[in-house]
Amino acid sequence: MDYTGLYYSEDIQFKETSDFDQSVFNSGTVFYEVLRIIDGTALFLEDHLQRLQDSVNLAGNNFNVSVPVIHYLLRNLIRRNNTANGNVRILVHFTGEKLPVIYTFFTPHFYPGSELYQKGAASALYRTERMDPNIKKMHPELIKNINEFIKSKKIYDAILIDKDDKITEGSRTNVFFIHGDSLITAPSEKVLIGITRTKVFQLCKQLDINLIEQDISSTTLNNFDSAFFSGTSPKILPINYIDDIQFSVENKLTLKIMQAYDKLVSDYVNNN
Repeated sequence: MDYTGLYYSEDIQFKETSDFDQSVFNSGTVFYEVLRIIDGTALFLEDHLQRLQDSVNLAGNNFNVSVPVIHYLLRNLIRRNNTANGNVRILVHFTGEKLPVIYTFFTPHFYPGSELYQKGAASALYRTERMDPNIKKMHPELIKNINEFIKSKKIYDAILIDKDDKITEGSRTNVFFIHGDSLITAPSEKVLIGITRTKVFQLCKQLDINLIEQDISSTTLNNFDSAFFSGTSPKILPINYIDDIQFSVENKLTLKIMQAYDKLVSDYVNNN
């Protein structure tokens, strides 16, 4: 788990990242969120904190994530690191011995450039299943294996398939497919419900776009016209290849959702 910046927080204390001992995460359970900071504003912060609370509760823990405390930590993390743009990771670390410890720190990010949005991102299928996919917690060995696969394939993100060859999600994104005028994605109970994914659902209602949640067999990819990733860093990113199957990057529905999401982000930042 990488970090950047000069300072991080441990509970409500700020410390130098040179003293950050990550070995503490070798035991216990770590729930987390990754937020995008734009011009000093934590994008969709309320949604991220609700999902963090949901993850803690779904795992059977009785602990309330304090919204005022997180606001304080993020505000001071941004100020102390003099960094108004980037990604911040929030960790809630349970060890079973006492109350969990909350950490915040800036983490490395990659935001796609205009060329990648225009040409689309490459992907490949990777067979694995996450237990309790609605709970966002760290799985170090799984992430290590997937990252090695992504690096070896030279792709943007891997798309996960289960034992029944059904597509679930990207390893750090959600994935949508387009057939005609319909947008199709995996059922919510089978994926981590991404914040950007949720915003896409909301935009589809506003724009009167037909959205379908259903199982998607990896053997039917040729049936789709277009596909895109959604996520904190990529926002809405068209996919040009999944393995050797090519998709249209200039699909009108994809472009419509991209534009609507960009406006949603801009409005949120301007109003906060």
